[in-house]
Amino acid sequence: MKDDYGIWIENQQDIATKLVADYSNQFKSNQNDRWNESNLQLKQLITNVDNEALVKIPNKEEVKQDHFAINSNKTPGPDGFGAGFCKHY
Repeated sequence: MKDDYGIWIENQQDIATKLVADYSNQFKSNQNDRWNESNLQLKQLITNVDNEALVKIPNKEEVKQDHFAINSNKTPGPDGFGAGFCKHY
């Protein structure tokens, strides 16, 4: 494989680095301006206070309350354990 200067690269690590760089550059924007939400001119539907509440990390008690609110007989998740098992143990 040749690098950007036409020099052959044979080292496996250098080839990997070149492939990652080429792949990343292929999907990089040519625009220097970064977009942000204000550029989209969207109407704000929720308040900043509500948004803060939606994105905050729940505490241990909130997770426990929500988990115990799930019906114990619901179908198990991808790990094979249902809510009833987790509640019991």
